[in-house]
Amino acid sequence: MKPQKLKISVVLPVYNGEKYIIRSVESVQAQSYYNWELIVVDDGSADSTPRIVQDFVKTDARIRLIRQKNQGVSAARNRGIKEASGELLMFLDADDWFEKTALETVIRNWDDSMQMLLFDYYDVPANGKRQYRKHFKENKITFGTDGGYSMDKLILTMSGFYQESKSVISGPWGKAWKTSLIKNSCLAFPEDVFYREDQIFCINASMEMEKVLYLSVPVYNYYINTGSVTHATYCEDGERLISNITDCNHYIRKFFASRKTALYENAYYKYVFDGVKVILWWLAEEEEKDRKKQGRDYCYTQAKQVGAHVCETYSMVDKVLLRLCEKQCFRLIDIVVGTRKKIKRLLHIR
Repeated sequence: MKPQKLKISVVLPVYNGEKYIIRSVESVQAQSYYNWELIVVDDGSADSTPRIVQDFVKTDARIRLIRQKNQGVSAARNRGIKEASGELLMFLDADDWFEKTALETVIRNWDDSMQMLLFDYYDVPANGKRQYRKHFKENKITFGTDGGYSMDKLILTMSGFYQESKSVISGPWGKAWKTSLIKNSCLAFPEDVFYREDQIFCINASMEMEKVLYLSVPVYNYYINTGSVTHATYCEDGERLISNITDCNHYIRKFFASRKTALYENAYYKYVFDGVKVILWWLAEEEEKDRKKQGRDYCYTQAKQVGAHVCETYSMVDKVLLRLCEKQCFRLIDIVVGTRKKIKRLLHIR
């Protein structure tokens, strides 16, 4: 099929998104490319979200609304994948929006030998000042078949082993996927985790791919929403966060074990340490003694395992932080991390 005739399915999961959903849906309607369907999966919203979306459905046959009881964003995305009828698949979060030429850019650069297109994006903090996020220093990279980079490079970048920039490369958005690959490989978002579920999906999907094209073109606007459900749980429920990160480690361990190389072994432990840093971020403001002890014990135990796998991909800051965990200098860590959190809030950065 000629690229200009390809249909793009856009999956938009939403839960209580009345504040942002209009902007998100209208960004799809405003696209310069016309052959798309928008599948909005309402995950049990208790606000006016379904009514707002239904108004769009009445006037645009390309928009569909699917309602389900609240099961989480992974279940909503999985339902959207199941319902998708387009040759290409894209994801859009309810508080984010596309650039006007996003779909046209996908179609213009797609060829059927690839399984995914990867693009840059904009961070949009609360102050509204967009910040361009570029994934790689090059403007165009082919990963895999006939490319200058292996798929290992992309997979390990998504896992956090290689950190070439401060961009988020592990989300499902900002990408166009070959729908048949996702469906035929039975790829799905894990529904038993609430944090890093998108990273797990992207890593798992990429391990099924042979060719991916990266283009340094921003097609997506990522709103930094500190009021999201995930952010609230991330800040308040440390016990659940530890359990979730442990489950995520098991997923990545299972994926990477099949590679059976020192590179992937080291990448796994770097992934584990990234989880430790998430716990340290939470601990910096946790005051309940038992929860604080539980978090610190977890970080100490994991840091002892990670210590034997430190390599050149760790920044100097990460190496120092790791050694402080191994020595259980958690009061000092709380001060350092707490100060960094305050600075980031003040500057409206991720």
